[in-house]
Amino acid sequence: MKITDFRTLVFGTPWRNLSYLVLETDSNLTGIGEARVVCKTHTVLEYLRDVRRHIVGHDPFDVEDLYRRLTVLDFGKPGEVVMTGLALVEMACWDVIGKACRQPVYRLLGGKVREKIPAYANGWYRVERTPEGFAEAARRVVERGYLGLKFDPFGSGDLELTRKEFHRYGAQDFAPLFALGVVDVIQPDITQCGGILEVKKIASTAETHGVVVAPHNVGGAVSTAAVVHLAATLRNIKVIEHFNDFVDQEVQEAASPYPRVVDGNFSLGAGPGLGLSINEEFIRAHPPRTEGGVILDPGLDMFRDAAWNLRGRKAKE
Repeated sequence: MKITDFRTLVFGTPWRNLSYLVLETDSNLTGIGEARVVCKTHTVLEYLRDVRRHIVGHDPFDVEDLYRRLTVLDFGKPGEVVMTGLALVEMACWDVIGKACRQPVYRLLGGKVREKIPAYANGWYRVERTPEGFAEAARRVVERGYLGLKFDPFGSGDLELTRKEFHRYGAQDFAPLFALGVVDVIQPDITQCGGILEVKKIASTAETHGVVVAPHNVGGAVSTAAVVHLAATLRNIKVIEHFNDFVDQEVQEAASPYPRVVDGNFSLGAGPGLGLSINEEFIRAHPPRTEGGVILDPGLDMFRDAAWNLRGRKAKE
């Protein structure tokens, strides 16, 4: 089997763009990948065009060699642009592999350790920064069945971590943290760390150091489904982050069936591959903002803006 082509689409929201990649093969199988690119949507999509030679004409089953082609063979140290582009393609390859094998992706990664994976809510605190506002919003989270939630009541985060400390991309970048014994929980993001298999390696290494994994997840239907497939195979999984019940709920319609949180847990879906179909017409009906032909990223400006938690909602809404 060979990859014959790919195309990209972008779903725009007030504070994030969700990028999609549709992979085509000579076996009439297609695969889909998705990533929330952090403020570099246009750059990542142009990068994928630039490395087309490393994608088209290759076997989607050769996931390890895909990583090698996009990192080692292109020399320079891969950063967030490369690792996110790689994740988009790698996720789509796993979708194709699962469809070709008529198996869900989690069964190709070692099989499931559990049927359900706990979720915690994020994005729910789009209210004024008052104890009363946060308390009322938190009650709504609990009413939806969530058993955990995350929020930052303190405003801008520029005094917490430096940018150099904040960014970790591949397995080799997490290794020093394990060696120092300075972390108990890690939050790798499959869309920024090179994809499903790379995060599987990070998680497996973490397990040998007694560290649990709570994947960072700011994506829509596709990348959320992908992280659920991965999490089901991890012996040291703790919990998965989830936004889309509380912010930009329309992104749930970009692909179906959406992986929903029920009674505080994600459940494994049915169907081969990632088990979803993409709604390209719906995505095209929600384009990102552009200027001069360049896709703009709204972002959160969370290192300067104390009201970033509103995520596009007007202050006093």
